[in-house]
Amino acid sequence: MNESTLLALAVTCHQLHDHIIPDHLEFRYIRCDLQRIHLWEALQQIPAQTSRIRGLYVVPEANLYWLGPRKSIVTPGSVVRRLQNFDSIITFPTIEMYLKAFTALASAIRVMRGLEIFQYQVAVKAPMELLFAALNDSCPKLQDVQIGYTALESHEHTASLWQLHNLTSFSFYIDKPQNFTPPYTNALSDLIIHGCPLLQELHLETSGWGSELVACRLIQEGNWQHLYRLTVGRTIALFPLATPEGVQITTMSAFLKRHTNLQSLALLHENSLLPGSIPLDALPNLHTLVFRGTHNRSILSTVVPIEVAQHLVDISCDITEGCVSHISQMPRLRSCALETGGPFLGKFVRAAPQLQRLFLETHDVHGRTDLEIVDILTPYIKELQTLTALTDLMGFLFYVDISSRDCHPLLEEIAAVPNLQYVQVTDRDEVKIIGLERYPDGKYKGYHDTSESPFQGWSGMFRGITS
Repeated sequence: MNESTLLALAVTCHQLHDHIIPDHLEFRYIRCDLQRIHLWEALQQIPAQTSRIRGLYVVPEANLYWLGPRKSIVTPGSVVRRLQNFDSIITFPTIEMYLKAFTALASAIRVMRGLEIFQYQVAVKAPMELLFAALNDSCPKLQDVQIGYTALESHEHTASLWQLHNLTSFSFYIDKPQNFTPPYTNALSDLIIHGCPLLQELHLETSGWGSELVACRLIQEGNWQHLYRLTVGRTIALFPLATPEGVQITTMSAFLKRHTNLQSLALLHENSLLPGSIPLDALPNLHTLVFRGTHNRSILSTVVPIEVAQHLVDISCDITEGCVSHISQMPRLRSCALETGGPFLGKFVRAAPQLQRLFLETHDVHGRTDLEIVDILTPYIKELQTLTALTDLMGFLFYVDISSRDCHPLLEEIAAVPNLQYVQVTDRDEVKIIGLERYPDGKYKGYHDTSESPFQGWSGMFRGITS
């Protein structure tokens, strides 16, 4: 029975309410810190209720800003209220404390027979085999596994990870990939290619180099009929360095033809997409495209056929003045990442007046004085004021300290964009996103801090728990 039906029953009478809320609805999802040892131990004592947990999100409560808008902690209140000892969340716990927490969490997972979602984001080298073994042995309904910012042990110490199967969503962000040896990468590739034929979402990323073999096999052998979101991080090459361009184009083209259901595609390694990589009719459902090029080698107009581009809603790629014609033929475009380019900015905004979200890089103001920054950015603001649908502006004021008396007037200028709501700024050396406040006539009144996510979240690009 789903949550809506249970909630409807719970409000019909007090007796049902007192049974359904604490014993069922409070045991659907848990989002809390690994260090809640007493909670994990208490869950082991009530297997009937614990088996009803559908989603388990292990996140760092001491650093909730990592989680963006998903920062609320969710625990079963009926259990927490009965705990005689409360768990203290420590910013830098000892290794012994972590080991105790891992053991308790793994034991709790072995009682979660109904678990469907497991998301884990703890930036510490840990005995993850304990958790993977518990997931394999005790969670037959598991469909969604997302591992973020984690330093895993070697191939042999994560054997149970490779035995996961039939996942529909998989996100794997490794913080320290020193152990990405061929056996490791091949095991990971086998898991994804052969063990997850029903995959719908895939995100692979590392914080360092060394994982080229993973993506190489995925592009060559991957065939997931239901895949609709794919993200490969910038430190993961899709092909070995010496691969001829013709082979890269043919292989990528074949991969895209096999995945016609793709809605979001993000390939962040440089030159992952080359001219000719995207067939004219390969991606009929694509609305989000993110890729990177170098030295005008891979730009929007040379890589993306207009037959594909005209359906895109969100793009982030190299866009030059020569791409303006392409942009003008993209009526669905709503969000975009762009570098400022003098007169080019004016041509761009006239080609895409319907834009709602814009990330605008301004490297030319880095290291300048406040007055110099104002002089450089003011002409750009005049162009931006013509974007009447714009609601979000990121990057543009990244180097602007709004606490500065000289720079603060830029906010009043930028508020002349009539529907602008959120702006990324610097405030006393802290980068943040602020919400603009206006008087009834629309004029600038002030601003407030918000919990809005940066531009990576606009498009729905899949980055797992690290989003």
